[in-house]
Amino acid sequence: VISAAENRVKKPEWYILDRESNVSFVSLKANAEKVNSIAKVFPVFFFAVAALVALTTMTRMVDEERTEIGTLKALGFSSRAFAAKYLLYAGAAAVTGGVFGLALGLYLFPTVIINVYRIMYRLPEIHLSFNAPISLGALTAAVICILAATLWAAIAALRENPAALMLPKAPKSGKRILLERVGFIWRRMKFTHKVTARNLFRYKKRLFMTVIGISGCTALLLTGFGLKDAIGDIVPKQYEDIQQYDLTVLLSDTADDNTLEYLRKNTDSFTEIHSETGYVLQDGKELEINFYVPKKTEDFADYVKLRERKSGEKLSLQNGGAIITEKFASSHGIKKGDTVTLKTKNGEKAQAKISGICENYINGYVYMTPEYYSELFGKDCAYSTLLIKSGVSADKQDDMTREILATDGVVSASFSTFVIESFDNMISSINYIVLVLIISAGTLAFVVLYNLTNINISERIKEIATIKVLGFFDREINSYVCRETYLLSLIGTAVGLVLGVFLCRFVVYTAEMESIMFGRTIYPKSFVFAAVITVVFTVAVNLALTPRLKKVDMVESMKSVD
Repeated sequence: VISAAENRVKKPEWYILDRESNVSFVSLKANAEKVNSIAKVFPVFFFAVAALVALTTMTRMVDEERTEIGTLKALGFSSRAFAAKYLLYAGAAAVTGGVFGLALGLYLFPTVIINVYRIMYRLPEIHLSFNAPISLGALTAAVICILAATLWAAIAALRENPAALMLPKAPKSGKRILLERVGFIWRRMKFTHKVTARNLFRYKKRLFMTVIGISGCTALLLTGFGLKDAIGDIVPKQYEDIQQYDLTVLLSDTADDNTLEYLRKNTDSFTEIHSETGYVLQDGKELEINFYVPKKTEDFADYVKLRERKSGEKLSLQNGGAIITEKFASSHGIKKGDTVTLKTKNGEKAQAKISGICENYINGYVYMTPEYYSELFGKDCAYSTLLIKSGVSADKQDDMTREILATDGVVSASFSTFVIESFDNMISSINYIVLVLIISAGTLAFVVLYNLTNINISERIKEIATIKVLGFFDREINSYVCRETYLLSLIGTAVGLVLGVFLCRFVVYTAEMESIMFGRTIYPKSFVFAAVITVVFTVAVNLALTPRLKKVDMVESMKSVD
């Protein structure tokens, strides 16, 4: 008897699930990989700027020591000895700065990023540790960049013979510039403005270095503000522009006309839809997506706006096809007119034609008419989900939720407000990332501008002393020197705004999560903020160097090289 009973008992099935089967773990892993992709791009800017600063600094250092180099070479010192000296000097600075940067970067940036993700995930205590391969790799790359720039700066001078090195370096010859050929503009320019225009193109190395450094700074700033715009667009566009309802109610099988009548009396309006979690089958994978089938297709547009994002064209549900959301479609290579395999939660499969791709920012949806759903899966829909325009203020939503849940036939009720609040918290955390980008970009701009402006003054010390003797006031001398920096900064800012659009686009596409699409618009205020902050740092550098201009000794103009 016992044996017969055992045979009748259905044997249980065992399901072994690893971490890859956990949705949250997979999502966190994917986000970490995206941060890793972004991290591969940003260091390029800082390595480039480090190389620029090293190149300008070491070029100036070599020029200042020309006479000494020539004398020592005449006494028998080799070019290798001088190259080793400058490489040792630059290498020591690179290693010292690299160690300081590692101490800051290994703890500051990870802490900011971890705190951002704590808002979206319940993470355990994370202990930051020294990662030898990454740290040593970054330090080695920085040292190599700086040493390469140093060698490039020194090699031209070291190739000269001792006699040429013991003579002062010939000043760059002035040349006619394109602007001089535009007579009606050139004739109306002041003399000092003409000198500034000529100097901009006379010192091409300084021009390109300043433009590259400032454009990198501005691009980073615009990326930070643009990322904030992209994430800030999610909530208003999803829950104000696209979803016109603010309450979702799920009904049970016991719901009847009394349930609907109660909701009809206590809310502004609602529409019934069939909602279920289904799948799109692609390359042997089941890609989860939500099916939305409205009972009354003509009323659905009052609750969900189906539109194409770029053109703004309105989309309507047709019996011959389904509409799929943009993020899901772009992530999986689905285009308008394609045929995809849909699978319901009960296992029914059907080939559906995609008649349109609609704008959407949170989760993935397939919208279709009841007739098309029946045609695909051979069954009618059960309309157990209500999309409701509640008409109540935020402070009364908790009370209304309790009342609805107490109604017979209601399984769940959720306001969009709770989702909006969680996204607002996420957006506030993005401010930390933007702040870090601003500080990094500002430091970048300050270092580049200070270094280049300081070298500019050092190279033209006799010129500045001479115009002081000629009667120029301190204010005029300051304008004469700083005007070039301002113009180069404006050019660099303009270039950086263009580069920032592409960099921001890369970061936005890379940082997006599987079920969330960021906004695609960088607002004008972000361009203004990025440009203004760059200009502010430029002004700060010029103000910092103004005292040095005042201290230039006019006697310097009378000195000559023997």
